[in-house]
Amino acid sequence: MTRMMERLANMSCDIPPLAAFCDRDTAKHGMYLKGILIVSPERLLELCMAHQVGHIVIGVDGKPAEEIRQEVKSRFPSNVKLVEFDEFFSPLKLEHIANIRKERVFRWDVAFETQLEKWIQNFMGEVRFWSQHVANPAGYARQHYLDMLNTRDFDGVYKTTPIAHLVKDQAIVMDFGCGVVSRFGENLPGSGKIHLIPVDPLAPFYNRINERFSGGRIGNRCCQLGLFEFAAHFFEKNYSDLIIIHNALDHCIDPYKSILECLYVLKPGGRMHLDHRMNEAEFEDYIGLHQWNIDCDGAGNFVIWNEENAINVSEALKDIADMKISFADDAYGWKFMIAEITKLRDFNLDEFIGMEQECRELALFVQKLMGWIAGENTDYLCCEN
Repeated sequence: MTRMMERLANMSCDIPPLAAFCDRDTAKHGMYLKGILIVSPERLLELCMAHQVGHIVIGVDGKPAEEIRQEVKSRFPSNVKLVEFDEFFSPLKLEHIANIRKERVFRWDVAFETQLEKWIQNFMGEVRFWSQHVANPAGYARQHYLDMLNTRDFDGVYKTTPIAHLVKDQAIVMDFGCGVVSRFGENLPGSGKIHLIPVDPLAPFYNRINERFSGGRIGNRCCQLGLFEFAAHFFEKNYSDLIIIHNALDHCIDPYKSILECLYVLKPGGRMHLDHRMNEAEFEDYIGLHQWNIDCDGAGNFVIWNEENAINVSEALKDIADMKISFADDAYGWKFMIAEITKLRDFNLDEFIGMEQECRELALFVQKLMGWIAGENTDYLCCEN
C-alpha cells in the first residue's frame, strides 16, 4: 500500500479522490498517509455497505492480490467494483507523462559515473529475473524460454512486428541486448539463412544459465559479450547488416551513446530495428535497470529522456541516420514504439564522441565492476591454516 501511495504522490496530474487506504496491519489503523485515513478491512466493508465506497483499487500483486479478490468476492456487496492497479494507474501515468513533455528541457549531459553505479547495483536483478522466472523449470515464463530455445525461424517469437524483410540471405544480424537467449532463429522465410550474433552485456551470466537449464538446446546460439556504450571496441566498423535492440535500450548507462556505437558497427545502408515499450522508466518508477524513456514527440521524432536529460535523437543524428517511427501494441496491451534507423554514411566516432573521454569511461567501467566483484564474493579472504 505504501508503494502505491508513493507512486501516486509523484504524479503531476490530479488524482481521483480516495476515501481511504486499507491495510491488514493493525498498527497502521487510524493513521493518515498523505492526509488519507488508513482503515482495516472490516471498516472498509462498513464503508462499502454504507455506499460510501463503490470501487476498490488493488494496490498489490501476486498472491496477496488474489487473496483480496477472493475476500471481496465472498464478503463485500456485489455492486462494489474491483479495479486492478494498472487499470487505475496507467491513465494517470499517461497524463503525467504528457505534462512532463510540455515542460522538459532538451539537454544531454549524462553523469556517466552516477548511471554506471546504478547499473552495477541493479544488473544482478536482471540476471535473477532470467534465471528464476524464465529459464528455471519452476519459473512462470518457462514456456517462453523453451519457445525461444526451439525457434529456428528468423521472425522468431515474442516481438511486435515481423522484420525478416529487412535482411537478405547470408546477412550478419546482431541481436544486441538479447537477454538469456535470442528470440530469433537463422532461417529466413522461404529459403536462405542469416548469421545471427546474440550479444548482451550480461552474456557470461546468461551462458551459465543456459548451460544449466537449456538441456543442451542452446547449440551455437550462445551470447557474445558486448557493451552497448562501447560496441565499437567489441566489433569491427561497418560489420553488421542489421542490429536488433528489443526493449533493452532503456537499461543502458547512456542510451544515446549506445545508438551511436551501434551505428558505427552497422554497415552504410544497414538497418537498426528498435522496438521498446514507450516510457518504460516512468511506468517502472526508475527501479532497477529501467532508467530511460524511449519516446516520440508530436512531430514524429525519436526522443530519449529521464528526469535529468532529454535528447531528440532524430535531430542529433540526422546527418548519419534516417529514422522512421511507428507503433504497435504487444500481447499485454503495452504500447511499443518501433524505430527503423538506416545508416546513411560512414563516420568516425570522434565526430560525436571525445575519444579521451571514451577511454576514461571504459576504464571506469572496468574499475567499478572489479570493485563490485571484489565485494560480492569474499571467499578469497578466508585463509586455511
